[in-house]
Amino acid sequence: MINNNIFDQAKDLAEKIRRDLALGSSPIKNIFSWLEDQGVFVVRMPIEGNSLSGAFYHDKNKKTSQILINTNRTEGHQVCTAAHEFCHYLLDKEDQFIVEHDSQEKSPKEQRADAFAVNFLLPENGLRFYIQSILRKTKKLDDDDLVRIRNEFGTSWSATIYRLHNLGYIFDKGLKSKLEEICFLNSMAIQFGFEPETSMSGTIYEFSSNFYRLAFVAYFKRKISFNRLSDLLRRSQENTKELITKIENIHE
Repeated sequence: MINNNIFDQAKDLAEKIRRDLALGSSPIKNIFSWLEDQGVFVVRMPIEGNSLSGAFYHDKNKKTSQILINTNRTEGHQVCTAAHEFCHYLLDKEDQFIVEHDSQEKSPKEQRADAFAVNFLLPENGLRFYIQSILRKTKKLDDDDLVRIRNEFGTSWSATIYRLHNLGYIFDKGLKSKLEEICFLNSMAIQFGFEPETSMSGTIYEFSSNFYRLAFVAYFKRKISFNRLSDLLRRSQENTKELITKIENIHE
């Protein structure tokens, strides 16, 4: 159970960051590119096993920060992890390296980062506006509403359901029973033409555009070899050649 003081601190911080960055209470549609705009390198790659969600690293000498996200988790889970690690970027740079494991016992810093992620991604004002003004609902939400809300805000099913429950919204079933209906809610999402929340297991590597830019600059300045470039991008040599050709054609 999260300490109320920790939750309130995280909530205040999330609201402050949204105000300072003029985000209002609207959904953040692509938090990965948004983080890059804030100067944070984001690397998304598969990590064996499901116990690790992500990690945060800050290089004090270079004054750069990186976030690692496990693509073996669902897209919604990755979004929540990104916001969680962003909290560490804001408050915990002195720790330099923080790994987020799924566990029963979480430290106060991990609890704070979880609470920040929920408030940052699912701001109370934004949720209430969407539910009242768009869905025309009050306290009672049906499954159609849940599907639309999760699609709008892009978080995981569990984060969405927990957040709505904690804000006083009610479903056709209790919290525990509703959390067990994710497969059914996914099928409904597909019927609505939305993306379901499914596992993204596989060799998926996604780097920030800054990472790609620096890698190609290093290659064209002959600071790294073609083979090294291919290794850095986690791509086949054939695919790397195609990317080089495209860049060369752009600059002709």
